[in-house]
Amino acid sequence: MKGFCLRGSWVKAGLLTIILFFVAFSSAAEDSSSDVIETNIEAGQMIPNTEPLEIPAPSNVKTVLEPPKEIVGMPLKEGQIIELNKTLKSVIEENDKLHEEKEKLDEELKSLRGQRQIEINRINAMTEEMRRVRTQTEGIVDLNQRYSRQLVDLQVTIKDKEQQYQMKIKELEDRVAKEEPVQPENQLAYEKIDADGEKSRENIVAIVDQFNKESERLRQDTARVHYNMGNIYFHKGDYSKAAAEYKKVLKLMPSDAAAHFNLAFVQGEFLGDPVAALKHYKEYIFLNPQAPDRLIVEQKILQMELKVRSMINSPLDDKKFDQRF
Repeated sequence: MKGFCLRGSWVKAGLLTIILFFVAFSSAAEDSSSDVIETNIEAGQMIPNTEPLEIPAPSNVKTVLEPPKEIVGMPLKEGQIIELNKTLKSVIEENDKLHEEKEKLDEELKSLRGQRQIEINRINAMTEEMRRVRTQTEGIVDLNQRYSRQLVDLQVTIKDKEQQYQMKIKELEDRVAKEEPVQPENQLAYEKIDADGEKSRENIVAIVDQFNKESERLRQDTARVHYNMGNIYFHKGDYSKAAAEYKKVLKLMPSDAAAHFNLAFVQGEFLGDPVAALKHYKEYIFLNPQAPDRLIVEQKILQMELKVRSMINSPLDDKKFDQRF
């Protein structure tokens, strides 16, 4: 049935053509037969007889063909037309049913194809999402491993810097202790004392200057290490440790504007401390008035001020807010 279904109009046209041809042929045959019989009767060659004639069957015919029976008082051709009409009607109805079933099957097939395409698209989307998540997961794992290695390296660096700092202090103390005054015994001794004292003072100043330079360099290096560690903790999502590292930076370098900004952002956005965030945002603007992101920071300051006001106006947070001051 798939791929083949007669159209009703084609079947009707074909069957009607057959019926008309059959009716015309039957009428012609009957008229011809009647004319022959009447002619023979008039010529005396045939006498009508109502008795059935027994005609011997030919030797080569196994059965005797019976003439078609009439249908309830109707001539033969009318009965055939009725039968053909019934057959035609039945065929047309069956064809219409088949056509309707085919249309239903076509619709179901179309729906199934659409559902199949939707399912394929969903599977493709899920596959792509799984691939993306797997890639992100691998990237996060790799990033965590890299951050972990950097943390270990930075911790070792901080320890080395602190040891160098302590060694420099001890070295300074030892060198200052060696510069002992000379007991004067005469004028030459006084002159020697003056000369030696001046030299000692110059040496001490030089030592102190060198120490200050080394100390400043170590202080900056240590602050930079803590700043980097704060950034690493921030990217790992450990915001408390990140804030602690930024505070260490500000303890060593109070004028570090970047550390003020990072600390303000962490405390305001992740640690729920708008008071501290407001303070460090303002410090950032004070230390870096020409900052390219000044407008953004000023918006953050406004947001933090609104949060602080809401804390003051909230009876639930009054006690907590008062403890901050």
